Amino acid sequence: MTEGFPFEAEAVDVIIADLCLHYFDDDEMGDIVAEIGRVLTSGGRLICRVNSDKDMNHGAGQGEEIQQGLFLKDGVKKRFFDEELIRSSFEGLEIGELREYVCTKYPKEKVVWEFECRKVK
Repeated sequence: MTEGFPFEAEAVDVIIADLCLHYFDDDEMGDIVAEIGRVLTSGGRLICRVNSDKDMNHGAGQGEEIQQGLFLKDGVKKRFFDEELIRSSFEGLEIGELREYVCTKYPKEKVVWEFECRKVK
């Protein structure tokens, strides 16, 4: 994801990012969000799910906080989002529906944020 997407500019209508954007620091996130904006068509959508800062079963608040919501534990970076961090991380995209909920598809309950963004011109 940090090396860019293999698509022309404004070539993609939908991108799905399901629990994958929490491993990146602020600079990497900025680059990834810019790249998402580059490849999305006008009106294109990003459908996204990220870790909640309430996801205690999966590491929220554990380790050393090295950036806002980004923790380093056992050599692994992992970010946990609140609504403010989502809004600041995805600037440039219009965030639509945004909801936090408990996902029960894993052995331990997982608290996540799910949202969609739209590229507007």
